[in-house]
Amino acid sequence: MRFVYWWWWGPVVSAIGFFMGYICWNANAPLILRGFMTFGGLIFVVVGALMTRKRDELQINLDLRTYARRRGNWPALTEEDGSLDEITRVGIVREMQSGGGGRSTPAWVIRIEFKDTAKNISVAQFVGEQPAYRRLAELAAKLRVPSADENENVSIHPNATAHAAVAPTVSSTSLPPRDSRIMVHGEAPRREIILPALGFNIATPLLLAFPIGLVVMAVAGINHDLERSHQILQSTYVLASICGLLALGGFLLITAGVFAQTVILEDPDSILVANRLFGRDYGFVTLPKASIDEVAIRETAHAGAASNLARQGTPVNQQQVQGMEVFLRSGSTIKRVGSNLNVFELEWLRDTIKSMSASD
Repeated sequence: MRFVYWWWWGPVVSAIGFFMGYICWNANAPLILRGFMTFGGLIFVVVGALMTRKRDELQINLDLRTYARRRGNWPALTEEDGSLDEITRVGIVREMQSGGGGRSTPAWVIRIEFKDTAKNISVAQFVGEQPAYRRLAELAAKLRVPSADENENVSIHPNATAHAAVAPTVSSTSLPPRDSRIMVHGEAPRREIILPALGFNIATPLLLAFPIGLVVMAVAGINHDLERSHQILQSTYVLASICGLLALGGFLLITAGVFAQTVILEDPDSILVANRLFGRDYGFVTLPKASIDEVAIRETAHAGAASNLARQGTPVNQQQVQGMEVFLRSGSTIKRVGSNLNVFELEWLRDTIKSMSASD
């Protein structure tokens, strides 16, 4: 078994950056378009150079139950080897990694943990939660060691310690809390739960700035050609088309994020979770009732300050708590729902899904 960082993609990425710069500066296009595309090419070149230097290789011999690892920045590489008998488990943890502009992005890291914690090795990193849990199960089975989910199940109540000592109860009511935005149709074991759409928020105008900016650049390039030569040059047409397609994709994604609803469909044997936009369902995830392992309230992948206050035991307004959602897991299949619900709606949804899975 071998884990290798794909450093050889570095030269390819750099070559793409050089090609972008060459095309832009040899095209008779407006300066604003050439500058924008050249800046993107420069980013490709820098990222490609960093990728080329980085090395990270882990070799595991399942027959001899040994491992060897080489890592570092070429040519200064370090080597380490040992026995797989030292492994205690394979764990998964969600880390918030710093990004540009002071923002943090989530990453799910799978690591092999040893009796000597100084030897712990991170073997994979995912930006998606679903493939991360799937890979966790596969790796633990191959190494024949237990797997562990190290992500905290944080309580949303201020008195988190007191609530942690009490076993969660399953709600006996099929109706959402009073004045809730959740809609329920049908009765068990055939129910349809429709969660409210995210709607517009403070981030929506910021997200719209990207596709609007692309449209403005495309229009500016076309107007420049029409004023200068009364015709649109081929290079300007290509760049404007790329900007238009990117803008269209951005508008569609923002529309889906604002208006799409989460739908939970129950039948006698399974729970199906999907997204619904303008009456059409997509993105189906099916969880058999008999195999559901966990239904809990957890921090979202992009947990905010309110959930951090709750974790520290600081009193917060329960109606305004953000950064929490209902976490569903069935083996390596996971689904998160209800990130825009308040405390009472989250608790009702968690207990209702627990009652669904218990009715199998």
